[in-house]
Formats: sequence, C-alpha cells, structure tokens
Amino acid sequence: MNIQKAAKGFGIVTLIIGILGFLWASTIPGNLLGIFSLNTIYYVLYILTGMIGIFSADSFGASKVFLKVFGVIYLAMAIIEVIGHQMFLGLFPVSVGDLILHIILAVFALYVGFAFQTVATAPVM
Repeated sequence: MNIQKAAKGFGIVTLIIGILGFLWASTIPGNLLGIFSLNTIYYVLYILTGMIGIFSADSFGASKVFLKVFGVIYLAMAIIEVIGHQMFLGLFPVSVGDLILHIILAVFALYVGFAFQTVATAPVM
C-alpha cells in the first residue's frame, strides 16, 4: 500500500464526512444518515483532518506523521466517548455510529502509519 495514497484517501473520506455533516445539519434535523450525531465540533475536525490529510499526501514523511497523529487523536476520542458513556467530555452526545467511525479511522490510520517504515523503492537491476 502506498502510504501517501492512504493519507490522501483518509483525508478525502474525512473531508466528505465533514462537508456532508454540515450540509445535512443545515437541512435535515436529526442524525446524519440516522447513524452519526450532528455535532459542529466534529464536522470542523473532520474537515480539518481531511484538508491536512490531502496536503500531507505530497510526501512520505508527512503522510506517516499525519496518519500517526490523527490515528492517536481519533483513538483518544473513541476512548473518551466510551469512558464518558457516549458523551464527549460531557459537552455533547455522540452516537454509537460516531464511536465506531472513530475506532475505524484510528485503527486504519495507526496501522498504516506504523506498518510502513520506509519508502517503497523499485529494485535495482
């Protein structure tokens, strides 16, 4: 797997989630797709994550750092949500969908960020 493509894909997915969240929240009350809580703070975080991910995809090193840092951030968010009984720091409710999304994002980012240690090079003949 190309780590730069993974960072860009991660960025695109989180950017889309953030944009959809804002659009959905402004037009339809309730949860996004009936699964995710509508929280402005989360959607700002998703959009920022997406933009940073897309920009970090220009270099191998930046992609690794991005995936490791945001993997830890999303893992910490998931842990806080579990400990807070589906409340994020007691500030606003989160759904099981949010929790599952954060776990998936964290596992993917941490796996890719830590599993690939060097830049893949073509064999010299």
